[in-house]
Amino acid sequence: LQIYQHQRNVWEYRLNISDFHKKLIYYHFWELKDKDIEYLFTGFNCGTIVDNILSTIQEDYRDRGSLWVTPKDVIKNLHRHNLISESQLIPADEWSMKMFMDSLDSETMNRVLNSIEKKELSQLSKLEIKFANSYLQYIGKNQIQDNSSSIIDLSRYKNPINSHNDSQFTFQTDGESLQFTFLPASNTILDDNREYFTETTLKLGETTLKIEQDNFEIDSLYLYSMKSLTPWDSITNKLSKEININYINHFTEGLESYKAFNISGGVGLTKKIHNDIFIYSLVNGGVATHNRDIYLYGYPEFGAIIYELWSMKSVFQYQYIYNQDGSEAGYHNFDFEQSKFLGKSWKIGARFNMKQTKARSLEEFIFGITHYF
Repeated sequence: LQIYQHQRNVWEYRLNISDFHKKLIYYHFWELKDKDIEYLFTGFNCGTIVDNILSTIQEDYRDRGSLWVTPKDVIKNLHRHNLISESQLIPADEWSMKMFMDSLDSETMNRVLNSIEKKELSQLSKLEIKFANSYLQYIGKNQIQDNSSSIIDLSRYKNPINSHNDSQFTFQTDGESLQFTFLPASNTILDDNREYFTETTLKLGETTLKIEQDNFEIDSLYLYSMKSLTPWDSITNKLSKEININYINHFTEGLESYKAFNISGGVGLTKKIHNDIFIYSLVNGGVATHNRDIYLYGYPEFGAIIYELWSMKSVFQYQYIYNQDGSEAGYHNFDFEQSKFLGKSWKIGARFNMKQTKARSLEEFIFGITHYF
């Protein structure tokens, strides 16, 4: 039901464990059946209890502690200890169709869709038939007969085991100050997101501390931040979107910074012009408060994301931010970050940011290193 209503994939893993350990896990479940276990989103969630139960399999199963256990952490623990004998993906209709769309050019897809509409299916290739069936399943119509014996392993298309870990710590400097950022769970648009369906940001509790001379402060706090840059296509018609609840720097008309509590968001379109190149635009707006003043502001955003050779990634972002501080004035915000991924555990990056008005320009060069754990 979750697959069809919410378009979620389901991964099934068969464990490579002995009959003794299977019984041990069974008895452990039996012991817990009458226990009233308190659920804590960060401290004791569904991933935590499954990971605890699986730790009975091997003594060193949890040799890498995690501050926040997610379902992906559980699977990675099993994979690291060679406890997965086989896996199976039950894909959501949209996910399955998107995989085939990545393998076909737009001309071929349009020809297949026209063939379905005209019911002229005899000339379709094996791959085109599979795409046609995934499309028909997505729109809720009967599939066509597929006499092909070939099986496509969808689990090789995207796999959570190949993604980086959920928690990250970043150290940055601009030569005058030091910044320490801790993200307890999930990922940002600057990470290697190629194992995900879309380019995404999901921040839960991300905190940045800044040290400058004798001053120590919270530079930003993201209670919740979501950005989903879903490539638009004529079949799904999915919009990109963004939501932020945070405590961050805003700027006056003269580009003087101050801290504001902020709620913002928006919608837009993303275009995938190549497997490794995305461009997007969002129309965003927000409400913020500072010194008991409340103001509305807007910021249209345009950007590009490029995955390059040698495990590198470039992210370009431009915003025109209007009416921050209720000034009825605006400024341009240019941001560029170049990242180099060192395996799945480390990233080094360089960032350039420029804020500009007719009267003033602020430029900042930042160098940083990120550790995923």
